[in-house]
Amino acid sequence: MFMFKRKQEEPQGYIILAEFTFNEKNLQEALELLDEVENQELDNDDCIYYEVAYSKEEPTRVFIYKSYEDEKAFNAYRNSTHFKQLVEGKVIPMTETAKVTRLVPLE
Repeated sequence: MFMFKRKQEEPQGYIILAEFTFNEKNLQEALELLDEVENQELDNDDCIYYEVAYSKEEPTRVFIYKSYEDEKAFNAYRNSTHFKQLVEGKVIPMTETAKVTRLVPLE
């Protein structure tokens, strides 16, 4: 079971929503890898918020909602060893679909 982890209650800063779909045979492995990425990112001081969740109606649809101090911090994450090894090297090859959206909060 995956628990939600929060550094603070309200996401802010540079916000990203990533949506992936996985084949059922890859889902558990993908969730374990994403949980590992989440744990590493929550140790990153520039990461404000990071949460992995899946759709109750469609469990193979996985969402990652994350917030960084700014775009520079997000780009540092994308250049990190754990992103390159875990996300690009293992998770992305297992995805059936992937979509990344930059969000802007209402003020």
